[in-house]
Amino acid sequence: VYWVNCGGVKPGQFVKSRFVCDGDVWCEDFGDEVCDDGTHSGYEARTDYYQCKGNTTKIHRSLICDGVKQCPEDFDDEDPDECHDTYVRKKITSKHGSLPCITNKQFMFPNLKIKAVPCDGNHECLG
Repeated sequence: VYWVNCGGVKPGQFVKSRFVCDGDVWCEDFGDEVCDDGTHSGYEARTDYYQCKGNTTKIHRSLICDGVKQCPEDFDDEDPDECHDTYVRKKITSKHGSLPCITNKQFMFPNLKIKAVPCDGNHECLG
């Protein structure tokens, strides 16, 4: 049995290699379900995984709109238009957001594109 790094946003977690890209979540941050030939060579993602645009990375569907960018190039898994309702539900942004910006929530959601509410007194955006 081989152990591999979970590969997600919480370093130091490990999982048995046979559990990588198997559809079941073993790592706290779903890092075992981000499947790419460069990251988990030899592991093939299930057919129901989300295919990132412009590369070979596939991710577990529960990682879409979770506030963490897993797709390496376009970050299409965190599109601010498509993820807005989910971000509102998770209290990442306001439901009345209309101003595209990068969030200032550096700890949980660093450099995440959101839609903020202009002139409401809440500092949601960087700068």
